Order: sequence, then structure tokens, then C-alpha cells
Amino acid sequence: MAKGAKLSKEQLAKLEDGYRFVDVPERDTYDYKFQGFWINNVHLKPGKHLLPNDWADEAERILRVWDKANRRLLRTTPHNKSVAEASQGQLAAPAAE
Repeated sequence: MAKGAKLSKEQLAKLEDGYRFVDVPERDTYDYKFQGFWINNVHLKPGKHLLPNDWADEAERILRVWDKANRRLLRTTPHNKSVAEASQGQLAAPAAE
């Protein structure tokens, strides 16, 4: 929905019934066009959607998990650090007691 756009009577009635707006992003973390996702055979493409409360919760959960997975791929992991240390001979077996 464009900024400053007026809501229709139908949209206002839905908002009063507990519907919420969910914003599906146009681009993903890697700046590729986001294709959207599906809930109950309904394709939610990029843009703003007025959804029932339970659908809005699920859509926000899907977007949160998707964003977290993308950010996880971008960060370095402790495993990468251990491999770098191992190649420098800095990892050793624990001392025997």
C-alpha cells in the first residue's frame, strides 16, 4: 500500500475484526528479488497484505525464520576459526591426567 493511501471500508472492517497488515519484502538479504511464500495454498508475494491474525502470526514467523537463516549464512562460524587454528598447529589434544 502506498504511503498515505486511504483504507477502504472493507479494509477498515477487517482491521476492526482483528486483521493485521504484514509487509513482505521486495528484496532478500542478498539483494535478489524475493519470490514470496505460501500459506494454505495462498501465495503471498512482496507487498503489504491484510491478513487474519493467525495468518499474520504465521507469516511473520516465516519471515523471521527466513531472515535468521539468511543472516546465519553470512556470518563466520566458530568451526571456521578452529579450522584456521588447526592449519597453524594451534589446536592440541587435551592434556592427559
